[in-house]
Amino acid sequence: MRKGKTLDDILSHVDGMFPALKEDHSRQEVLDNQKLRDGLEKSITNATKIIASFYFDLEKEVSIKISGRLKKAMANVRAKDNFIKYNPKLFSLDYKEIIGTIAHELVHAELERGDNDAYFQSTCELAGIPLHAETIGVDNYWVLTCPNHGVVARRTRKSKVIKQADRYHCSQCGESLTAEKREET
Repeated sequence: MRKGKTLDDILSHVDGMFPALKEDHSRQEVLDNQKLRDGLEKSITNATKIIASFYFDLEKEVSIKISGRLKKAMANVRAKDNFIKYNPKLFSLDYKEIIGTIAHELVHAELERGDNDAYFQSTCELAGIPLHAETIGVDNYWVLTCPNHGVVARRTRKSKVIKQADRYHCSQCGESLTAEKREET
């Protein structure tokens, strides 16, 4: 991301450009209605390209697709060719979260690094870009919580770390973690 630019800069730059992204659509509605999906794909493609050209230094043009195959993630980027797939559930989020998700994926494309990479995380934090979608694109999920630092991780499966959360500790303060199931209503 270009030095000194933030998510707030992006939001003020694109405000009002993409009214279709401000409408609320369910995942199923987007999948079932080809005309709606085409319109949203055109809007999110334009938004992604404008944001990429003004705020990022990408060597390759970005390609976009709305994919019903994404179930857990709001989006996914294949950095080698800047191909971004968006989950149809993205269009049920508010406008700021959609633009934040676009910016998040563009940071992946530019840096070619994953969510757990420290440089990726610091780049996102400095620019005010979210590190994670709030609900990971699924309705039910587990959270690992530190009593001092709040939610430290989200999981979609009841894995060993969820079942034995008290055996795991916060990397920042060393306190034991707790696990709790969350459900989106």
